[in-house]
Amino acid sequence: MTKEEYLAIAASHYEEIESLKEKDNFYDYEKSFDQVWQELGRLYLENHMNELSSTRDRRKKTLTKFGEITVSKSHPYMQGVVNGFSISPLMQELITYAGHLECYAKSEEILEKFTQVKVSPSQVYRVTDCVGESLEEEEKQAERILPPLSKEDVLYVELDGSMLCTREEEAWKEVKLGRLFKGSDCLNPNSNSAYLSDSQYVAHLGSSNDFGERLQKIVDSYGRLYHRLVFITDGAAWIQRMDCRPLPAQLSGT
Repeated sequence: MTKEEYLAIAASHYEEIESLKEKDNFYDYEKSFDQVWQELGRLYLENHMNELSSTRDRRKKTLTKFGEITVSKSHPYMQGVVNGFSISPLMQELITYAGHLECYAKSEEILEKFTQVKVSPSQVYRVTDCVGESLEEEEKQAERILPPLSKEDVLYVELDGSMLCTREEEAWKEVKLGRLFKGSDCLNPNSNSAYLSDSQYVAHLGSSNDFGERLQKIVDSYGRLYHRLVFITDGAAWIQRMDCRPLPAQLSGT
């Protein structure tokens, strides 16, 4: 996009922006300003993305945070990065975030209110379900994300569970959750302002044995820790049944 093309798009909405001065209250002014700015963003995004493509290329409608744009199918950004949806990666992220907070119909309302972009409940469902499945596959890899322990440090593993109502035949199921952190990442431990600067979560909706296998893989990646490995649990029965090697230290009821 040339500077002249950039300024031409801005000029096409100049009168509309100037007319906002006639609004008699801040709410109407800001709301109208946001709508104009949204449309300007959509035009800039569409023009900027298509500048690398030939006009002979086939175009594809894609939903973005700024609304629907038409982009060349040959554009590098369109090559295998949208999970089969005609929705931009950023918009997919926003849809997924809204979808995991509320029911899909309510998510549709929230998204339109915050982004001025209308999506259907079915779109929220399909995107959220797709991302959820990909995260589940990623979680199965059980890769450690924290750096190695120093020789003086201690690895703490907190374990707990929570009942979740699902749509399956056995409605109520327990989510198993583990949180791993190093002693050195626990800041201000003896005060009311104690917090963790870094940690890793491991979660599983299923058997304690499957959860234990994932957890054990991550714990084993730290090497032989012996007394420098401490599990913090409430002593629940499923934790005792986990199919993993004996734990060197365990604090129950904390």
